[in-house]
Amino acid sequence: MKGRQRTPRHLVAFDVNPYWRPCFRAFFQGSRLRFLHHDTVTSDIERHETQLIWGSREHFDTERPMLRVEDGFIRSVGLGALFAKPISWIVDKKGIYFDATQPSDLEHYLTTHTFTEQERQQGHALKQQLVAQSLTKYNTGQTTWCRPVTDKPICLVVGQVESDASLQHGSPHVCTNIALLKKVRQQHPDAYIIYKPHPDVIAGARKAGENEKQAQQWCDQIEAYVGIEHLYPHVDAVHVMCSLAGFEALIRDKRVVCHGIPFYAGWGLTDDQCSVARRGVQRTIDELIYAAYIWYPLYINPHSGYYTTAFDAVNVLANQKQSGQRFHQKITALVAKTVRQLAGVK
Repeated sequence: MKGRQRTPRHLVAFDVNPYWRPCFRAFFQGSRLRFLHHDTVTSDIERHETQLIWGSREHFDTERPMLRVEDGFIRSVGLGALFAKPISWIVDKKGIYFDATQPSDLEHYLTTHTFTEQERQQGHALKQQLVAQSLTKYNTGQTTWCRPVTDKPICLVVGQVESDASLQHGSPHVCTNIALLKKVRQQHPDAYIIYKPHPDVIAGARKAGENEKQAQQWCDQIEAYVGIEHLYPHVDAVHVMCSLAGFEALIRDKRVVCHGIPFYAGWGLTDDQCSVARRGVQRTIDELIYAAYIWYPLYINPHSGYYTTAFDAVNVLANQKQSGQRFHQKITALVAKTVRQLAGVK
């Protein structure tokens, strides 16, 4: 399997919460995996062990090999910040996809790989599957939304968690949600601007951005609770710093304006407000989807516990999402029935 081929036999991870350790064991199955505390002395790391570093955290030992680990681009039904288990992780030996200051395995692949027609066809098939199933990274939020009645062009501005490393390493000029909103309003004074806060912030799992409560001054509408996949079909352009939402919008054939340097910028598919000198290779959306969704991540089937494909992972998440919606509908109907009974209404 791809996961077994990519991961060394001996691994050591630091400061992993016990709740997440089964995830590490699943994604690195077949490897000998140890968990250590950050105050472990260097001598406690065995010579043949590779360090597992979450995201952009500092190396424990810069002289030893390491892999960076991060959530994949279709992750779960529910937020990681609220402890939903992931179906996909990324393992990168060069860097990490959201750090634009250095190359990553994904960037290297996109700049050097010669795509086959079969790979492009796979990318296109997955694109159709993702759109048909209305899947995003977290798959949260309400399911219905109507386009505002306006003749103005509609711009969707996507907020991020401002403390995330993705902004620190991927958006050098515009790095707060308010700054992004102000810039979009300045560039498009006559547009109807919708602001979508990050779901972690809405859920109370992460802190709101600096002056983010002032967002209404710079937009026409704030949409906090509608799933972002239900906004994409109704907007004319999507503005991001480096949010994955921009990639999800590209998959749905939307115009995407990048005010930072996400992994999907610099390939001729986005309106880039920052230069990406290392890239510059023209890529199709099918090639980008193949690289980012099929080649780059590892996927685990939550039922079997074994590695699986991107196509299987999409089917699993789609079923989970539908089950969650049916459960929510049943609970809503039950609550409504109870309220009617208490009120004496049949």
